[in-house]
Amino acid sequence: MDVFNKFSATGDVAISHQEEIVDLLQNNIRVLLYAGDADYLCNWKSVQAVAKDMDWTYKTQFNAAQTSSWCPTPHPSPLGDLTTYKNLSFLKIFNSGHYIPLDKPEVIYTVASNWVQDNLY
Repeated sequence: MDVFNKFSATGDVAISHQEEIVDLLQNNIRVLLYAGDADYLCNWKSVQAVAKDMDWTYKTQFNAAQTSSWCPTPHPSPLGDLTTYKNLSFLKIFNSGHYIPLDKPEVIYTVASNWVQDNLY
C-alpha cells in the first residue's frame, strides 16, 4: 500500500473528465466512448454507465435509445454493439481487451475512419 500511496501522491492517477465531456455534448460536439468487451481495466459496463450517467440535455433520450449491432460495410458480421442518441455514442467492441489497437487493429481503424467521416452508424 505504501508504493500505491506514494504513486498516488504524485497526482498521476485516474481522474474523471465527465464534466468536460458534458461540456462537449452541450456544445453539440460529437463524443464517442468505446470499450472492448473483454477489457478488465476499463470494462464496458463501467464505460456504458458513465455514458448513461452524464448530466446533459439528452440524458433521458440516450438512456432510452436502442442498442443495435454495429456491422459496418464491408464486414459480414457485427463488430460490436452501438448505442447513439444525438451527439453521444457508446460502442462495445467484440472480442477485444484494453488495448483495442493491438487486439483488433482493423476494427479500431474502421471505428476511427467512420467516426471522422461522421459515418459510424
